[in-house]
Amino acid sequence: MKAICVLLVLVAITSLATEQAPPIELVLRTPQTAYAIGDPIPVSLLIRARDPSQLFEYRQDAVRNFYGNFTVIGPDGIKLRRLSDVDVRVSPNAEWMTVSNNGSSVRSADLTEIYSEPYYIAEPHSMTATGVYQVSYSAEIAVRPVGVPNDLWVGPITSATLNIQIIRVDSGSLRLAYQAMSEKGKDRSLQLRALTKIQYSDAPLTTDDYDLLRRSLENSDQDIKMKALRVFGAKVSAEGFKVISDVLGTENDPLLRSEAIAALGRYNTPAARALILKECKARKERSYRAAVVVLGAVGDESCIDVLQEISKTDETEWVRERARESIKQIEERIGR
Repeated sequence: MKAICVLLVLVAITSLATEQAPPIELVLRTPQTAYAIGDPIPVSLLIRARDPSQLFEYRQDAVRNFYGNFTVIGPDGIKLRRLSDVDVRVSPNAEWMTVSNNGSSVRSADLTEIYSEPYYIAEPHSMTATGVYQVSYSAEIAVRPVGVPNDLWVGPITSATLNIQIIRVDSGSLRLAYQAMSEKGKDRSLQLRALTKIQYSDAPLTTDDYDLLRRSLENSDQDIKMKALRVFGAKVSAEGFKVISDVLGTENDPLLRSEAIAALGRYNTPAARALILKECKARKERSYRAAVVVLGAVGDESCIDVLQEISKTDETEWVRERARESIKQIEERIGR
């Protein structure tokens, strides 16, 4: 008798799960399985009926927070954080959309625009490390059979994982990147992607490359200037240090100064450290805040007094906390 009761309970649970199972599924698609660093990574979201013989419709507001519904796990198993504040919101009075038998393409996105690279933040935010990334999409969706408005299913759905491999920039791709940089009037997004490829390539910079990148710093587009500074930070050299130093000597834009400070952090030399410390002392708008963070990674004992003053007197709690963290990092590094 007890066994029969257990069986009946299991049957009831199974039936309930079957009744509540979503009648549709979310599917992510991308044209390729592998992309080089700097390539656009287009991904389309489809809504597809599990039973293609049935015709369903869903509320269009299911994708009201489209960009925020992605989850990307990097090759190291750490979830990427999304920096972009781009969002898509649909009216609360959104219409019902029919799901076609072979799947309805709801919206498409370029993952490299959702997950963008910050100037100096340790957590992963971009798809610029090689390896396999696991991409999924989740949403709360209302679904009903076409012509049966009262037969409503509402619930969360998560897509199957889409694996995307990021590979290194090869010589052919790098050659095209330099070509894009050298052509006047080239599309802005192409130039930014070209700079990303140059930044993450293994090839050293030539004299011609330095000239080309210096011209990028004369561009009127702030993002291109910032990206060029990242390249000089990634390609550590005496010539790169001089370019970054010149920027700090002439540039007043706080974002560009922050980018230059972050680039200097990759040099980790006494000369670079002196410039970063000078920025801390000057406290020029937000750029010195970047210097406070960078000193945690490259500072030495000579930087502690300045950081202690900032940790006690800065008007912003976030900066005071970062200064204390940087002091702790330096002390651990020098064995205090």
